Amino acid sequence: MATNLSDAKTYADSAAGGAGFDTSQNDINSLIATIIQTLLSLLGVIFLSLLIYGGYLWMTDRGNEEQVKRARNLISAAIIGLIIVLSAYAISVFVLDQLASQALVETAPE
Repeated sequence: MATNLSDAKTYADSAAGGAGFDTSQNDINSLIATIIQTLLSLLGVIFLSLLIYGGYLWMTDRGNEEQVKRARNLISAAIIGLIIVLSAYAISVFVLDQLASQALVETAPE
């Protein structure tokens, strides 16, 4: 059992390492990258769910033109949202990779 904060961190790091997680990165860049990727993944799941819900509305319209129009609008908005989220994800991965490689170049011994 951990008796202080340092022991608790050591115990948590060993448990995370045993589960296959990399605990060697402790800088702010990796934390920001993880937060951005998590938020964009969550947004992607939300837009995919909206796309499925729009398809469900369309398939269960029973000839109701108003529901078809609502489903089409929902599907097109979800597709636009997915495109925006995927673009933001690609841009953030590119920028964070460039920042990481630049940081490695600046800190490399000569």
